[in-house]
Order: sequence, then structure tokens, then C-alpha cells
Amino acid sequence: MELEIQEKKEVQRGPGMAVENGVYALNSVSEQMTYAQWLIDKRLVSETFKNAAQLVVAIQLCKDLDLPNSALSCFYVVGNKPAIFGDVLIGLVMGSGLIEGKRVSFFDESGELILRPKKGQSIFGCEVYYKRKGYNLEVGAFYTMDDKDTSRTTNGVWSKHPTDMLWRRADVRAIKMIAPDAIKGIEVVEYLEDKDNNPGKQIRSLDASDKARMLTETFSQEVVSDS
Repeated sequence: MELEIQEKKEVQRGPGMAVENGVYALNSVSEQMTYAQWLIDKRLVSETFKNAAQLVVAIQLCKDLDLPNSALSCFYVVGNKPAIFGDVLIGLVMGSGLIEGKRVSFFDESGELILRPKKGQSIFGCEVYYKRKGYNLEVGAFYTMDDKDTSRTTNGVWSKHPTDMLWRRADVRAIKMIAPDAIKGIEVVEYLEDKDNNPGKQIRSLDASDKARMLTETFSQEVVSDS
């Protein structure tokens, strides 16, 4: 029995730290810094993370939001601030228990709703509504191609997936209004990019794998409604 206990104490060593119960022990700042630098060196996170300190902040955000460390793949640094990107944001809100309804619709330049775009028909904007539990009022936000032009973005994803980009931007705007407590003040990549005078420079700083992930990001399967 004594030998068995000793064997259990001889935990496997990770990148300069012990493994406890199958996961890396991050009980001190130095351990977190070591782990963060290891992730950067192994290129397991976005190349926008230039130092371990930035990634440690993202690791702490994961803890604060009860997210697994695998969610670090959806963190990017924009304007020296770790920010979340992708479906993790939507998952936080929809899984918070605060939302009981959501509507998404698209419209053309005249404001007419588009149920199914016809060939050659361009989508001008997207509107997203959320209904919060305990409230009769829906909160909505929209994002248009005019907003995109105002942001002066040079992000090439817009030319390839304009519908998805409109949806995502409108979604982020609505979320920041209806459920800021669900995201606990975390910065959002899409929002920070639009605040920047030249948001495209942040996208250009990503490596090939980051660009591919952002281009092929899967968007939540919501019901598009005209009601």
C-alpha cells in the first residue's frame, strides 16, 4: 500500500510543471507563465499572442468564464487585449440560461426582408433579436454593409462570406446589449476590430492556420425568421 501511494505521488512532469489529476497544475503565476510560453512555442494558440503574459490573461479569462483551455483557440489579441472570437461567444450566451428566444433576419438595401436570396440579389444587412428570460421586451441590433464600409475594414473574409460576417457583427452587437453579464465584460474580436481605424491589420497578422480557422468558422445553426 505504501509503495502504491508513493507511485501516485510521482506525478508526470509537463512543460516545467506537475500534472495533477490528469491536467497541468496552474497554481501559481510562474506555472501559468510556463504553461503559456509552452503553448506559444508549440504554436497551439494564435500567433497574435506575442508573450506569455498576454496568454496568461486569456487563461484566466477561461477560468472566469468556466471555459476549458481548449477555448484558447478562439482567443486573439487585438489592440494588445485578449479577446474572444467565434462560436464560443454565442455558446456562452445561449448556455447561460438567460436567453429564451432569438430571431435572425436579413434585408436588402430597401429594408425588405430576404427569406431566400435570388441569384444576383445582394444582402445589405442582418438583424438579430434576443429575448431575455423574465422580460417581455426583445432587444435587437443590426449591422449593414454601410457599417462595414464605415469601419474601413480590409478583412478579406468580407468578400468571401459577407452574409456570415453581417450575421456575426449583428449578433455581437445584440449580445453586448442583452447579456453583458453572460460574457462578464470580456472583449470581443469583432467589436474591437470595428472600433479600430484599420481592423484589417489585425487579421493580416494572423498565421495561415488562424486565417483558415476564421474563414471556415462554423456559425450557429439558428432559424432565420421574418417574424
